[in-house]
Amino acid sequence: MVVHVIRRLNMKILIISSSPRKGGNSELLARAFAQGLQQNGHVVTMISAGHMKINGCLACEQCYAEPDAPCVQKDDFWKIYPMLLAADMVVLVSPLYFFNMTTQLKAVIDRMYAFCRGHQTMPLAGKKSVLLMTGASSDLKDFLPAIDSYKLTADYLKWQDKGVFIASDVWKKDDILGSGWLEQVLAFGQSL
Repeated sequence: MVVHVIRRLNMKILIISSSPRKGGNSELLARAFAQGLQQNGHVVTMISAGHMKINGCLACEQCYAEPDAPCVQKDDFWKIYPMLLAADMVVLVSPLYFFNMTTQLKAVIDRMYAFCRGHQTMPLAGKKSVLLMTGASSDLKDFLPAIDSYKLTADYLKWQDKGVFIASDVWKKDDILGSGWLEQVLAFGQSL
């Protein structure tokens, strides 16, 4: 009898949280997810784009000027740039703002344009990705524009979508506590 042991490879996971509210529902959701990932031996780095200075894309095309030219803007995206390259999985975390992600997270996504290189090479291709969201709405259709944006971005960057987790009905700070969402997202993290 031959027994095959399948070992899950430990991944480097970058969690980009984007809520400007410190200690809010999105941050608590991200921390619970990170805990589940770490219990599987994954190495997790969590950053808060909601507290960083990240400008929008200028469409200057300087990132296309040379094969390895990164974005020319000198802001906090430079802190994220090497982490994105090193990560095996990218987790995007956002509260629902007018049926979409936060401006802070959208700026990070738009600046990933520097990785696209005129569609010739895609240095972020092959990474796994997850979207975690919180929102006051109980109607899941309100989250669909954000989910569609995430899925289109993941597809374009050639990421492997590993899932979307929506924690609805959480508005005020700490509404997520006792809601059951933290336990569910912890289990989701443990499953990866």
